[in-house]
Amino acid sequence: MNVALINGPIPYENAITHMPLDLIYIGTMLKNKGFKVQGFDLALERNEKQQTKEIIEFSPDIIITCFSRVLFDGVRCLKSSLDFFERLKINLPNTYICAIGEQATFRPERCLTYKFIDAVIRYTPEIPAVMLCEALQESFSVENIRGVITRNNLTTKLKDLQWFYRLKSLDELGVPDRTIFPVEKYLQKDTETVAECSRGCNHRCLFCQRSRYHRYNVEKSIPYIIEDLKNCAKLGFKSVFFTDLDFVRDVERAKQICEALNQEKLSLQWACNMRADIIQEKDGGADLLKLMKAAGCYRVFVGLESASDEILQDVNKGISQDYGIKLKHILDEIGIKLHASFLIGLPNDTPQKIMETVNYAKHLNANMTSINALIPMPGTPYGDQPEKYGLLINQNDLLWFEKDDFMHNQVCGNKSMSASELQELHKKAYKDLLLV
Repeated sequence: MNVALINGPIPYENAITHMPLDLIYIGTMLKNKGFKVQGFDLALERNEKQQTKEIIEFSPDIIITCFSRVLFDGVRCLKSSLDFFERLKINLPNTYICAIGEQATFRPERCLTYKFIDAVIRYTPEIPAVMLCEALQESFSVENIRGVITRNNLTTKLKDLQWFYRLKSLDELGVPDRTIFPVEKYLQKDTETVAECSRGCNHRCLFCQRSRYHRYNVEKSIPYIIEDLKNCAKLGFKSVFFTDLDFVRDVERAKQICEALNQEKLSLQWACNMRADIIQEKDGGADLLKLMKAAGCYRVFVGLESASDEILQDVNKGISQDYGIKLKHILDEIGIKLHASFLIGLPNDTPQKIMETVNYAKHLNANMTSINALIPMPGTPYGDQPEKYGLLINQNDLLWFEKDDFMHNQVCGNKSMSASELQELHKKAYKDLLLV
């Protein structure tokens, strides 16, 4: 049986494109079970006509695709994927199409209104996706596979809050075989790839979709981490970005990972996500950060969000604005670069507070700075109950994520500013940063 793993298209030429790890895990397990598997990445290759031809020639019995975050690195558009699969289904009318990812998890009923989607998998998708393929191969029903939602079981399974597959360890997924996708083409664009040591987060920031998608903490053992990184180096990658929501969530484990990396003397540099509250650790987290530097860490991505302590408290961030300054000082001394991220347009944000955040970002003077305008993502409190938090979505369009224009226009405002006013403030914020 042939299984095609398809990373859908995105509408911008200069978008960041990394290998789709979730699809690679699925492909690795299927390949080990004797399925014929091939990965297609339309976000990477940007040639829909040629890719469609190759997919049709592969003649897949099953397609698995990721309806991931509506935005990925600020550019992924769900609408592009929906349009593509609708066209593809015309050419492959008998192919079974299953969607995974955040959109499939938090809006399964909406995904299944599209006739070209046969099933979705909520939350952790890898094991259920393999079980689904095995069931279809044997002509068995897929209705009772944990996590799988179809039109037949939609009403009953959506009510079951435990209807998802829970991993005990990421080792269950094995070591990902990246060669399922065209490695050499990724390397032509970027010599950095993605890997993971854990999933989950100890915090639930009200705007964060990813912490709700990975709703519990699960880890990969250090030997599996090292084997995966060795494979990345052999394939020609020069650096890795760890996608863990908080690499230093467990400080002692982070130290063990760094020590293992040091022992292996891998040639890879790496970057990671990290929370600013690492400074609350003994010695301000300096010991861990020094270990990270020695193990190859060259940059950390930290969400600081706002200069307003009131807003930080409102969104359940768990930090105050002085954390960023303290962290930047420690990182400068150690020699790790800081990518600081800010989020404007949150509830209770105002034009004045936004400019205070911009001035704070200028004063911080991180090596890289991102300023994003709030998007009320499905599955988050802001996305599911925007009115409760005073967020005003344009034209009350709760299906904004299926439109093309939201990629160019701000989705929502709040009680202090309209969506269009926030969009102008967003542009002004970046102009001000460039004047530093």
